[in-house]
Amino acid sequence: MISFIAFSLRRAWQGFWRNGVMSVAATATMVLMLLLLAGFWIVQTGLSAGIEYVEQKVQVVAELQDDVSDADISALRVQISAMPEVAQVDYISKDQAAATSRRARPRPAGPT
Repeated sequence: MISFIAFSLRRAWQGFWRNGVMSVAATATMVLMLLLLAGFWIVQTGLSAGIEYVEQKVQVVAELQDDVSDADISALRVQISAMPEVAQVDYISKDQAAATSRRARPRPAGPT
């Protein structure tokens, strides 16, 4: 059995060197295909990670009319929270939004 394996390896080695151009072409083809496969895998993994990141950052802002009651706001929050694709629902009142806007906006420098 071992002599058969040794014979097979010897014949393969001889064939590799006797047909050098074909051996190099086959080896180069295999290397190229493995590099392409690895490249596609890296690109696909990067794109998947990028899409996952973007999906987590989606925000929807809805502005309500001034005459909406607190009961309607609560019902709307419950209805939106029940959706499976919604992770979080935050309600910001008009006064809170104005205060946040004032804090974020720098005051212009001018005469006092």
